[in-house]
Amino acid sequence: MNRPDTVPSHREINPDIYQAEFIRKLVKDELWEIQEWMREWFWSFRSEQIKASMRLERIEALLADSVINPDLFEEIAHLKEENARLRKAF
Repeated sequence: MNRPDTVPSHREINPDIYQAEFIRKLVKDELWEIQEWMREWFWSFRSEQIKASMRLERIEALLADSVINPDLFEEIAHLKEENARLRKAF
């Protein structure tokens, strides 16, 4: 009986299947990393947007108690509109 000295590996028996599985795993890993990056980006952006809203509200509250240049109120209104537009976009 002729037996080979070594047992062929999975890679040697089905090289196409091995390569397809390898590529599939690479793609899945890349997609997972992209999803993680997108989640981190979204929450980071969202956090900054919330901070900006809170700062605008704080400034508006400070100005409500004082007599100050009306141009500042226009600037605050403009920033609030821009912030609202960004909130709707995301």
